[in-house]
Amino acid sequence: MLLTRIGLSRPVVVRMILLLIVILGIYSYNAMPRYLDPDITIGEGMVVTICPGFSPEEMEKLITNKIEDELEGISEIRRYESDSFESTSKIRILFTTRLSEYEIDQAMQEVRNAVDSVEDLPEESKVPRVIELDVAIFPVCMVGLAGNLPMMQLQDISKDVADTLENIEGVSEVEIFGERENEIWVELNPRRMSAYGISIPELAQAIANRTKNLPGGEMEMGSHESSIRMVGEPRKPEDLGNIALKNVKESTVYLRDVAQITPTLEKPRTLTFIEKKKALVLAVKRKRNTNMVQIVDDVKFLMKDISAQYPGLKTTLYFDQSREIKKRINELQTNASLGIIAVFFILLISMGIRNALFASVGIPVSFLLTFILMRAFGLSIDGVSLFGLILVLGVLVDDAIVVLENIFRYIENGRPLKQATLEGSREVLAPVLASVSTTMAAFYPLLIMVTGILGRYLAS
Repeated sequence: MLLTRIGLSRPVVVRMILLLIVILGIYSYNAMPRYLDPDITIGEGMVVTICPGFSPEEMEKLITNKIEDELEGISEIRRYESDSFESTSKIRILFTTRLSEYEIDQAMQEVRNAVDSVEDLPEESKVPRVIELDVAIFPVCMVGLAGNLPMMQLQDISKDVADTLENIEGVSEVEIFGERENEIWVELNPRRMSAYGISIPELAQAIANRTKNLPGGEMEMGSHESSIRMVGEPRKPEDLGNIALKNVKESTVYLRDVAQITPTLEKPRTLTFIEKKKALVLAVKRKRNTNMVQIVDDVKFLMKDISAQYPGLKTTLYFDQSREIKKRINELQTNASLGIIAVFFILLISMGIRNALFASVGIPVSFLLTFILMRAFGLSIDGVSLFGLILVLGVLVDDAIVVLENIFRYIENGRPLKQATLEGSREVLAPVLASVSTTMAAFYPLLIMVTGILGRYLAS
């Protein structure tokens, strides 16, 4: 009851504290990150390796099995599952469920070290990607870009738009779905090749030898040392035609003399259309502990300028995860408003307007103080915290009515206001604490008994 005595004896201090709670509470509410699910570590990882042109059997033998052999020495791995497709190897890693987030991060580092130590991978394979699966890797929204434009131009536009979206605060990366790698088609002319006496293997070997980037050693000049590197990769597709193939009758035969060189794109693996127009999809991903709602709002704002900047291009936003979190926040605001209105009218009828105002003001102030503490402890506004806030709203309303009703009873019995406040609140202190404690006790086992992904989800 110390706080009640201090509040009654120092009303100016109480008003200043109330004003401070309102200011800091509103600031904390607006500054806290908002997303649908808490940022937790799922406890899974994935190793993806690309090797163009390899069959599933070759991918399994030359890549997947070698990586799995290195992973066998990591004790934190519960099991792993692998899939080998044409040109692609995927290994899904599942860690033991008892690990904490810190231990999972350490285990992921061991996985990266193990993958880096794999030797004898084919030269054609790209560097294996080690991906830690967590909630933040899933896109917060997707932006579709569609138009009757050449695919190469559409890809260039999508890269520019992706770079723009990546500048939004809180965005980690923007992945382009449907993007195809640039290729150079070399269409041979059999008659010209026959006339010059050039075979296909000779031509292929000449292209392979002249399009390599090779180290050339080091050159020392006094105290300075420079590395030499021979660049054979052409900067433009047209430069490929300058490759010399053969000397015929004291003249040089170039690739452009026996072939037509055309810049193009690889064959599509998936086709994307929006309203029967060719399209690419940009998946916007966020960083951890960032405001999902603000990110999607910024994306919508930038989308207004894209269509004007690129004539003939239509933008479409879908898979908007911020809608659900906005819906839940609106539910909390609606329930809080209805609770305040109900308490106000019930107390207005039974205890008068003064007590009704006290209780109605106490509910939002309690929530604002909660937002201050949530921000101080690094919590966020997400599905779990909103469920807790909606749940405790009913407890808060009930306790406010119980305390005020008991104080009002003492006032009706003729006690002075201060004495009625002290005695009335002291009398119901134990029952109120008991009711709150029973609610806490009902949910506390979830924090200590449930482990794994669900345990980390609830504990967040």
